[in-house]
Amino acid sequence: MLDKPAPVGASWYTNLSDFQVQAVEALAFSIRDDHAEGTVYRTQFCLSRLESRPW
Repeated sequence: MLDKPAPVGASWYTNLSDFQVQAVEALAFSIRDDHAEGTVYRTQFCLSRLESRPW
């Protein structure tokens, strides 16, 4: 077991498009800003770019 190298990084992350990577990076800020303003549109936009549909 000690002879095997440890996996580094997330393989799913490398399969995202540039738009999806930007959405992942913006998601935390979107959630924060939406929470502060009582809205959801920023978070929904990021999730739609990730092709995730929570609704």
